[in-house]
Amino acid sequence: MIFYVLTIVVAMYITWMDICHRRIPNNAIVLLLFIGFCYFLSFPDSAQLAKGGLLIPFLSLLAGIALSLKKIIGMGDIKLLFVTLLLCPEEWQVDIIYFILLIGGIWSLLWHFVLRKIALVAKFDTVKEGVPYGIPIAVALCIFTFIA
Repeated sequence: MIFYVLTIVVAMYITWMDICHRRIPNNAIVLLLFIGFCYFLSFPDSAQLAKGGLLIPFLSLLAGIALSLKKIIGMGDIKLLFVTLLLCPEEWQVDIIYFILLIGGIWSLLWHFVLRKIALVAKFDTVKEGVPYGIPIAVALCIFTFIA
């Protein structure tokens, strides 16, 4: 239970930083990795859990690096997606990508047409351009990481 609470707290911090500065801090990513691996090591059969799928996370990392070089998506979002896929069960990885694409599309539309026009949101949004796409990824992290 403590690992889930810590993951949610770090995800909330990532969400806040993404909205305010469009940056996902590396220390938050490293902290998520540390929390996830401590969670895995808390199981007696942690060696079995460590055999999760690595292909999809690394392919998404490579594709994300290519998209980041083209300035389509930020590298922080890619690192967060990589950690999210790395910490989730292998059988859920494709579902997580679909979930992030669906929720991310809805989030993008909401952000551009509704949320950025709200005075309170505009006050904290110092960058004023782009979409804080780390939020759908952080939501997927909180939902899918501890589902198994």
